[in-house]
Amino acid sequence: MRLIVKYNWYTISVMIALFILSSVVSFFLIKKALANELDVSLLRVKQRVQTYVNEHHEIPVINSLDDEKIEFKVADQAYSSQSFVTIEQFIKEQHKMHISRRLTYGLPVNGKNYIVTITNPLEGTKHMITAMFQITIVTILLLILFVLTINRRLMENLWAPFYQSVNQLKQFSISESNTLHFPTTDTIEFNFLIENIRSTTKKATEGYRILKEFTENASHEIQTPLAIIGSQLDLLVQDEGLNYEQSEHLIIAYQALKRLSKLNQSLLLIAKIDNQQFQKTSHIDLRDKVEDKIKEFNELWLSKNIAIRANLSDAYIDASPELIDIMLNNLFSNACKHNLIDGTANIELKTGHLTVMNTGKYGPLDTSKIFHRFYKEENDPGNNGLGLSIIKKVCEQSGISPNYGFNGDSGEHVFTLVW
Repeated sequence: MRLIVKYNWYTISVMIALFILSSVVSFFLIKKALANELDVSLLRVKQRVQTYVNEHHEIPVINSLDDEKIEFKVADQAYSSQSFVTIEQFIKEQHKMHISRRLTYGLPVNGKNYIVTITNPLEGTKHMITAMFQITIVTILLLILFVLTINRRLMENLWAPFYQSVNQLKQFSISESNTLHFPTTDTIEFNFLIENIRSTTKKATEGYRILKEFTENASHEIQTPLAIIGSQLDLLVQDEGLNYEQSEHLIIAYQALKRLSKLNQSLLLIAKIDNQQFQKTSHIDLRDKVEDKIKEFNELWLSKNIAIRANLSDAYIDASPELIDIMLNNLFSNACKHNLIDGTANIELKTGHLTVMNTGKYGPLDTSKIFHRFYKEENDPGNNGLGLSIIKKVCEQSGISPNYGFNGDSGEHVFTLVW
């Protein structure tokens, strides 16, 4: 993927400001330089006049064929100063006023004092200023464009290892043993960053592996003691010598053991899904699967007098049959366990879409936590909070997107699976 470096508005604003400033400065510098050049040309004319006076001892006769004008006026006294001024002058040939530059100084000739004025229009200079200003503007624009292009290329080459490393990090999954391939670079800072990312991801992966192995081993090891405790409790419950109080204590212990066993089985199932032990997939006819599950749960729903409405169309999915079976078991079990006596359950199946709606004992669930492990309502102690997290895990493995909603009008919880 090609790296694109974008310039922010701050950078663009700074460049525009620099462009305007440089343009204004260039304009005034060019104008000043050309005005000085014109002053020098006026001084050259003065020098020629002085040379003529020195040689002929009289003022020269001026036959002006251009816009330059030289005037001699007799003065009552010597005029020793010299000055440059900018004036407006009427050019007869063009019938309009032009800004001109005038040099005024005193000139003694054969005992007489003259005031000499040499005037030269700035029109030619003005055109030259405009032309040079336009050239300067174009040059600055081309220079800025060149700098931006070069800078963009340099930024692409400079930051390419950084973005490649970030893209590699996006592909990293702590639950998958994928190898990260970082780019090689000569930049010390990027090498430091890459080494730290590689070290951190390695530690995270190793820590997750150890935790996962511990969970698996603990779940397996717990199964045997739980089975032994369960069998011993069964024997104690059947003992006719127990009084009522002892029987009640044993029943409470037995129920707690059942919840612990169910919790252990759920955690073990999640660990198996995380370990991707259900890799074998096949083309599954979901309509047949759902119909079979409805028959399996029919007696359970009838025990709570739950009205079942099913609208099933042909639908197929490529996934693990075991995982799909687990997912449907949890969906339908929730629709029964958390339903009301004389409640309803609606099942709708169509291509790429499965919806299970059921009335419930409680209001809407927290959509930000509903698929998290051990999330449950505070007044539902019998639920271990793993059923929906198992559904989420199955969906992740099967390419299914699970969603939850609540219909306030009918008081129904709506679970929608899309693939």
